[in-house]
Amino acid sequence: DPTAAGMAQVLAPFLDDPSALAASLIDALEPVGPAVGEIRSAVTGIEPGFSARLLPALTRLVATRARDFVLVVDDIQLLTRSACHDVLRAVCEGVPPGSQVALLSRLDPPVWLARFRAEDQLVTLGPVDLAFDDRESGLLLEGLGLTLSEDERTRVVSRAEGWPVAALAMVCVDN
Repeated sequence: DPTAAGMAQVLAPFLDDPSALAASLIDALEPVGPAVGEIRSAVTGIEPGFSARLLPALTRLVATRARDFVLVVDDIQLLTRSACHDVLRAVCEGVPPGSQVALLSRLDPPVWLARFRAEDQLVTLGPVDLAFDDRESGLLLEGLGLTLSEDERTRVVSRAEGWPVAALAMVCVDN
């Protein structure tokens, strides 16, 4: 949706803490809705406030965003604490129609996402889905003004296994 606000959150090891993760997600969501108000005071990783106050507040915060959004959270494989996954689950549970959360990981999706898959609210993309075929790679290279023969393009795409960045790197190195 061209009117949706995009936002991204790249995780780092220090965000493997439910309070730090929640605060970071609140910061990412604040620009697309009403003021976050008192939710910042609810940010805690300590029970019972974590489950009784913070998680429901995060779900409500996400649900009350005024504009459609796409929240991208990269590197969720860095989250080893179950409470951090509880934070992500609370965010996912509040996503309103028209908005999306994209969770990116280099590992298989967490088990808690199974419910979203069963409710047809989850799409899983793997390496095969993201790789470019010959035609797509050719269009990308042509769009960048790189003219290759059919044999050169086939060789580059084959060596890059369909990954556009790898193909571009090979073309730049070879030229």
